[in-house]
Amino acid sequence: MLVDRFRLRRRLSNALYGPVGLFEDTHHSDKLVALKQVSLARAVGALRLNPNMDNPWSEHRVITQLMSLPVHPNIVQFRGEFLTAEDTWCVVMEFCDGGDLWDLLEDTPKNRLPECVALDLFRQCVRGVNFLHSHGIAHRDLSLENVFYCRGVCKVGDFGLSTDSPVRASGESVGKPYYMAPEVVSCKGYDAFAADMWSLGIMLFIMLTGSPLISDAGANNKAFGAFCELGVARVIESWGLSPRISKSSVALLDRLLRLNPSERVTASEVVEMLETEDPATQLVAVAANAHLSDKPAMIRQRCRLKDKVADARYGRECVCEDALVHNELVAIKQASLEQASSLLKLHPNADSPWQERRTITKLLMLPLIRT
Repeated sequence: MLVDRFRLRRRLSNALYGPVGLFEDTHHSDKLVALKQVSLARAVGALRLNPNMDNPWSEHRVITQLMSLPVHPNIVQFRGEFLTAEDTWCVVMEFCDGGDLWDLLEDTPKNRLPECVALDLFRQCVRGVNFLHSHGIAHRDLSLENVFYCRGVCKVGDFGLSTDSPVRASGESVGKPYYMAPEVVSCKGYDAFAADMWSLGIMLFIMLTGSPLISDAGANNKAFGAFCELGVARVIESWGLSPRISKSSVALLDRLLRLNPSERVTASEVVEMLETEDPATQLVAVAANAHLSDKPAMIRQRCRLKDKVADARYGRECVCEDALVHNELVAIKQASLEQASSLLKLHPNADSPWQERRTITKLLMLPLIRT
């Protein structure tokens, strides 16, 4: 089947038990797909030595469950799976041509993103994780490297360590050291949902600061000890980054990075915090200030309306005072996505806020040019 249906275009990466390649699916008009090959013999040998490594049988259970659920835009979509005569398990999934979020960070100045961009990407990650948690799935290996980027959309992927049994026994220290929650590092029994939330907090921290918070959350790590004593707000202050990270984002990090897992915010709570009350109306562009969040709830906390400048095609443009940046004046453009969707159905060549947002996101990642 692998030879007859799929034609290799190029190798994308080498995974733990086999390669991941870009293939043409000849059964669907030569559509490009990513295909992951897993040698089950190699997996058996590795798991005998270390039971906490990626487990393709657990991954199979999770992927089978995901394929039975409605497609979620922030989860990598699986197209199918099959077993070859050589006992190689093949997983066919959508191809994300933008790489992963770590790649995205490496292409930005100082490996960090403007706050509005980081929060938008983070919101998408949390939506995906909330979908998993709502269906009883814990990822257990959340990281920037395992979130893929495709045309402005983040997609959580790589389910090699995921589980449908979120309350884990002791001894299962899994994941990447930067992202592992303290209770996972200590090999104690843990709630995998709460551990996922710590990992999300580390992801947001890295996107905002350009650096991991700590190398690992082990008891003997001096940096971790300093974090336990100071808290995330004082760490950010000591790094000289307080002026570029809003108080609301620091507060969110604090709730994600609680040492006590039971005190951490849940995925559904974070989604509620970051979503608008009216989902039909979202801020799709923020001009004049790259530090200003694009979330309406945060806009209301930070901005005081000074003047309505003009009516735009899908909303309005306003001048506001940004209370957290020395009362600096900023321009805010609002667009009703509901209005835009209706108009674009009638006139496909009209202004598209989705295209505009992709362009602005790219511009925010580029160095500022002053003329």
